[in-house]
Amino acid sequence: SDFSPISEWDVSKLDYAARMFKGCTSITNINFLSKWNTVNLSNIGSMFEGCSNLVNINPISNWKVNALQYISSTFEGCTSLSDIDILRNWSDANIQDLSGIFKNCTSLSDISALEDWNTEFCRYFKNAFEGCTSLSDVSYLSNWDFSRLYDLDYMFSGCTNLSDVSALNNWNINTNNDPGVFDNTAVTTYPTWYTI
Repeated sequence: SDFSPISEWDVSKLDYAARMFKGCTSITNINFLSKWNTVNLSNIGSMFEGCSNLVNINPISNWKVNALQYISSTFEGCTSLSDIDILRNWSDANIQDLSGIFKNCTSLSDISALEDWNTEFCRYFKNAFEGCTSLSDVSYLSNWDFSRLYDLDYMFSGCTNLSDVSALNNWNINTNNDPGVFDNTAVTTYPTWYTI
């Protein structure tokens, strides 16, 4: 499919782009989004969900994300996506919901780009990395802020290569309602805040 005409759209006032390309399996890169003015964009939930052939998200490295709040399932099911380094630039976002953002991203192994994300206002983390079968190192998330946490359920469920979660011991988790966070993983020693 030819998405090039989209590149010239004036989206400077757009705040909602959820599910815009959901299920577009023909998309391999998103060059057509590189010129978008996203200064007011706040919701991109499921925007690329199911884009199973998407491998290159570098074109959105210049997106302004100061208004971004809702990113749930944005890349869910992007099974070919392995390089998310440009998401380092999203540290300015005031994320409130990132549930399922990388769910079933089976090629994703390096999440170092998320190290400095601002999660101070985030309430929903559920299923964020569920089914990320290539993920083994989550130490980059050690400083995430969970002070407004509401839902952490199944966050790493199905991460079959994940065994060491010691870096998460210092998470400020103040709820016991966190079922299945490490279900179907190789984790045997759990953080002190986690109750099976």
